[in-house]
Amino acid sequence: MKFNYQARTKKGEIQAGVIETSSREAAVSILQKYGLYVTILEEVEEIPFYAKRIAFLERISRKDLVLFSRQLSIMFGSKVTLIESLRTLASQTKNSDFREKIIKISEEVEGG
Repeated sequence: MKFNYQARTKKGEIQAGVIETSSREAAVSILQKYGLYVTILEEVEEIPFYAKRIAFLERISRKDLVLFSRQLSIMFGSKVTLIESLRTLASQTKNSDFREKIIKISEEVEGG
């Protein structure tokens, strides 16, 4: 969980920031260990990763994306590795922007 906080130092100076902890109590405890007196602590509502817009897919047609997904699914079913599947699909893709993005994804997957 992420929290926005505002706190005062022992000298009375105001500090603000973001802290990521497992709970509200843990956030207060950590900030107090740093000598801060918490005045405001608000949980930041994060958008789940699956709900975020995927920027690299914005210029790709739905048709290309559906075709890519189907072909990738078929390759997984045939026990082809992810990297080999991505490279093959990149070589078969006509859309140059999409091809570059698939290649980049395969390189990042291969790189770990």
